[in-house]
Amino acid sequence: MGSRMPSSAMPSLDVSSKLTALVTNAARFVANAKPIAQGLQNSLINLQSATNSQVAVSSNTNALTVAFTGSSVPHTSVLVHQIAKTQQNQGNALNANNADIPSGTHRFEIKIDGNRHEISFTTNQTTTNLNFQQQMATAINQANIGITASVSTASNKSTLKLEASQTGAGKDNHPKFTIKDIDGTAVKQTAVNNIIRDGQDAVFIINGNQSQTYSTNNIDLGGGLNITLLSAYSDAIVINAASDAASIQNSLRHMVSHFNSLLEAARANPSDISTQRLVRNLERSIRVNRRSLANMGISTSQTGILTINDDKLKVAAQNGIAQSLLQNNNNQQSSLISRLSNIAQSISQDPMRHISRQASNLPAFNVALNALINPNNTGRRSSFDT
Repeated sequence: MGSRMPSSAMPSLDVSSKLTALVTNAARFVANAKPIAQGLQNSLINLQSATNSQVAVSSNTNALTVAFTGSSVPHTSVLVHQIAKTQQNQGNALNANNADIPSGTHRFEIKIDGNRHEISFTTNQTTTNLNFQQQMATAINQANIGITASVSTASNKSTLKLEASQTGAGKDNHPKFTIKDIDGTAVKQTAVNNIIRDGQDAVFIINGNQSQTYSTNNIDLGGGLNITLLSAYSDAIVINAASDAASIQNSLRHMVSHFNSLLEAARANPSDISTQRLVRNLERSIRVNRRSLANMGISTSQTGILTINDDKLKVAAQNGIAQSLLQNNNNQQSSLISRLSNIAQSISQDPMRHISRQASNLPAFNVALNALINPNNTGRRSSFDT
């Protein structure tokens, strides 16, 4: 049989093993806890901002959508008589593979909002009707004058179409744009001067006042309130203020995620008295706010990790339950936000506060910490050395 280790040596090995674990776990906590705490701190800041912010909501999103960047949504009603539309022209359907249009240089004029533009292109005897329409469309698009040209094909027929890039009626009851031949017969042969829809201005009434006319459907009402008209509607559409439910849900999810990560990082240093004090503070912050969290769909698992019921959280945010609970809690020193903010700030400023001096004073601690922070340069002193 081999010789047994003297019993007097056993306690020394046990102490050495405990010290190694204490140093390793403490170093790992210090290296990991700071970025987690900063993430928790940011999520709490975003949560407070989301709780106090407003969004604008349209009572009929099929007829009108709204965007809001201000601080307080004014109660607004909008009666939409008509929306702004673009002028559209459509030529005749030609036999795509035939070559019916004379070859040569074709010059034509497009007048848009009173501004004249001359455009030309050249074809030859082999140019089919489809090729002719495509060349004409390319010349118009390359001129970049506010007209979009396209060619559609169906059943061996091809059709040239024009559309104004901007909505709105033309000036003085004239069309938004006109097109006519100068040399050649491009316009005549394609019949693309045929208007199938006139340009149209948007007409609407705000808060029962006088009718207003805009050439666009995107309208700035001031105060950070912008509306987009989508369809005429017989009844007034109401714009009301609402809480930013989506941002609240997102911020709460981030808060829960960072809280769980921080709790797990602290629990991974079980032999350190200071870190375990942090664990108890984190657990207590949840325990004293358990009812409020439950009403928001956030509960504690058997292991103390927070879990989210997404359906309940969504309802709580949309119905104002989450906002009410968070706003009421914000004024209490024992509130969840206040407690977690203080903890996160303390760790972000100096995670060394939350490990024992017994661990941090050991020479091996800085070596272990430096290896975690600078794995490619273990000879460097860590940023936590004093």
